[in-house]
Amino acid sequence: MLVSGGPGMGWKSVLVVFGAVLLINGACDAGDQSPRESDMAETNNSSGTNGGDASQATINSSGCGESPCFQSAFHQALRGEMNLSGLTTIRLFVPLGKAGSRLRVTLRSGSGELEVARAFVARLAGDGQSAVEARPLTFGGEAGARLGPRSSVRSDAAQMEVGFRETVVLSIVARGSAAAGNIRLFPDNQAIAGDLAEAAWLSGAQALERAVMVSDVSVEGPAGRAFIAIGDSITEGYVEGSDNYVESWPAVAESLLGLPVVNAGVSGQGLDGALAYLSAEVLAAEGVTDCLVLIGTNDLGGTSVGQIEANYDLLIDRLAPFCRVHLGVLPPKELAGIQADRAALNDWIRAHPKASGVIDFASVLADPDDPTRFADGLGMDGVHPTVEGQRRMAELAAERLR
Repeated sequence: MLVSGGPGMGWKSVLVVFGAVLLINGACDAGDQSPRESDMAETNNSSGTNGGDASQATINSSGCGESPCFQSAFHQALRGEMNLSGLTTIRLFVPLGKAGSRLRVTLRSGSGELEVARAFVARLAGDGQSAVEARPLTFGGEAGARLGPRSSVRSDAAQMEVGFRETVVLSIVARGSAAAGNIRLFPDNQAIAGDLAEAAWLSGAQALERAVMVSDVSVEGPAGRAFIAIGDSITEGYVEGSDNYVESWPAVAESLLGLPVVNAGVSGQGLDGALAYLSAEVLAAEGVTDCLVLIGTNDLGGTSVGQIEANYDLLIDRLAPFCRVHLGVLPPKELAGIQADRAALNDWIRAHPKASGVIDFASVLADPDDPTRFADGLGMDGVHPTVEGQRRMAELAAERLR
C-alpha cells in the first residue's frame, strides 16, 4: 500500500514489500528554509567525487581535464529518504544523456547508515521491462559498501557500451537508510524484499515510482558540453503528482540538444535550499560545463526581492568556478500580492551582468494578454506548467543553448 501527498503538503509514504517496510520521508513544497550559510556537503566514501573544490576552476571548456572523460549522464538531488527495514532489491530504470564505453554509479544514503550488499547494471530487454546482460558493480574492488549518514560512494568504472538516451537497469540490494527523491517521476522503478538483483524480471515487485539511492550515473566518452539544471518542482518535473522524468523540461531539452542535461531540481526548495545543498547536489556532478538556474518561485511572497537577488548573486558566484551560468526567467505564479515582486525579479534576471545567457521561460508560458497568468493549456495549477508547458520550456532552452 502506498500512501502519499503531493508537493503542496508534507508527506510520508509507507510501502510494504513482502515483509520489508519502506518508510519514505520528504519535504513540503513551501520553500526550503535551510540556512544559506551552511553548505550541507555530504561525506564522500569515494575519492573520485568532484566536491567543487578550488581545483574545479581549472576545468577546460569541455568540463573535463581530457577527452575521453566521465560526465554526468543522469543525476538526482535525493533530498528525501527511504528506510529499508530488511534486505531489499531496488530496481531502477535510468535514461542516460551521454554515449560512451564505461559508466560509474554514485549511491547516496539518507539520514542513517546504509549497507549496500551488491549492485548490478544491465541492459533493458526488447520488452522494455526486463533486464539482460547484467554486470556487477564494485566499490573499491568490493562487491558492496557501507555508507554513513548523508554520504555517497561512487562505483568503480564498469565496461558497458551505452548509447545516448539508452535506458539502463540498475539493481541494488541494500538495507538501512537510502536517499530518495521527493516526487513520483519514475513509474517503472520497483522494490521487492530479498536479494533478487540478478533476476531478469522481478515477479511480484511493488511499484516504487521514485528515484532511490542512485544520485548520479556518469559515462565515459568524448568530452563535450554537459548541462545541469538547478531549480524547484518546476525543474524537477512535477505536473500532477504522478509524472514522468522524461517529460520534464531538462530531459526534453536533452533529447533536442543531443547533449546531457541532468536534473538537480528539488521540489519545494528556494534559493536558501539550493545554496545549503550545493556541494552535495550540484557540484558533485562530473564534467559539467553549464548550469541552468530556474529558481525563486517558492521565495516569492515570503522573501523580499532584495534578499532574493542577494541570494541569487551568492549562488552565481559559487557556481562560476564550476560552470557557465544561464539564468531562467520565472514562469507565472498566479497568486495575488506577488506580481510586482515577480516582475521586478524577472527584470533583474534578464539584465544580470554575470549571466552567460538568459532563457526567458515566461515568454513561452505566459498569456500574452495577461503576463501574470499561464496561457491556456500551459499551466496546471497556477504554479506548475503542464506537460505541454514543460515541452515549450525545453524547446526554448534548446534553442538558446545550441
